Amino acid sequence: SDVCSSDLNDGELVIDPVTGVVVTIQGHSGQYIYDGTEKKVTGYDVQIADESGLYSEADFTFNGNDTISGTDAGAYPMNLRSEDFSNSNSNFVGVAFRIADGSMTIRKRALTLTSASAAAAYSGAPLVRNTQKDITVSGDGFAPAEGAVYDITGTQTLVGQSLNRFSYRLSEGTKAGNYDITTVFGTLNVTGDGLEAVKETP
Repeated sequence: SDVCSSDLNDGELVIDPVTGVVVTIQGHSGQYIYDGTEKKVTGYDVQIADESGLYSEADFTFNGNDTISGTDAGAYPMNLRSEDFSNSNSNFVGVAFRIADGSMTIRKRALTLTSASAAAAYSGAPLVRNTQKDITVSGDGFAPAEGAVYDITGTQTLVGQSLNRFSYRLSEGTKAGNYDITTVFGTLNVTGDGLEAVKETP
């Protein structure tokens, strides 16, 4: 059967508007890992359910914002709304707009900070590994120009072993919310002939 119908009214041909058109809007999505730079997702896909086969993207207008932008880790919606779309073709009435919103996810960088391990024979001097280079960064690592400063307090003098404990402070401009950080303490091990064998508390 014909979707469009027509009537003859006072000698003029009147075409009844097409009804039942459904336009589905699918916002674009994207996933990124935080790297200190702005990320962006833009645009949407269109699916049209129209028995006449005549309705197209040229027949509606969009007056919203279809761009997501962000830098820090987190979830960002596109916030598309059905009221952002409107039918502009008078040959169609009751056009319905259904929205599947777009999104952007920036995930945190996952990294592990590990202090150095060391072993030495007893000498009476404390065994330490406490320079900034004695911390190894693994996993995703820090984003460019970001990082941390380390305070390494581990020490072992007597025969025995203890953890090479440390704490850290994120550098200026490095946000904790952009990272999942795990710390691992190395081991300081002093060996001897047993005369100095007193194990320090870890």
